[in-house]
This record gives sequence, structure tokens and C-alpha cells, in this order.
Amino acid sequence: MDAITDPSVNQGQLLTIQQVAKRLNVSIRTVQRLRRKEALPQPMQLGGSVRWNPETIETWIKLGCPGASTNALVGKANSRP
Repeated sequence: MDAITDPSVNQGQLLTIQQVAKRLNVSIRTVQRLRRKEALPQPMQLGGSVRWNPETIETWIKLGCPGASTNALVGKANSRP
């Protein structure tokens, strides 16, 4: 089930960082890291809140998560030799 068909996400509803992390099966910290490295589609800033368009995230996933290296997804600790 993706963010578009997930019943907990209303059509037109923007995704929180928690929802993006859940969709990617990664931690919130990893989403923050990907955002900082500009490896994740850029979110919208709504006051103090950050939100992603679910269609943008789904397209990014279907394209193979361009810009997100394996090291970025697993974190620094697992990238050491």
C-alpha cells in the first residue's frame, strides 16, 4: 500500500516527516539526513511545519529514489569498512 492508496492519508493531504519515514521504512533521522543532502524531493515549508506531496514521494520511489545512496539510507554507522 502506498501513500496514495493508504486510507490514513486523505487525497490531497500532505505527508509529515513521520509518514515519509514510514513509507520509506527508515527512521525520521534518515529522512532528515536525506533532506539535508537534497537527496529527497524538497518539501513545502508551511510556517514551522514541513510537508511533502504524496504524489511527489511516490514518483521519486518509482524512479528508484534518485540521489539517495545506499549509505544515506542506512546511515553513517553502517557505511564504515
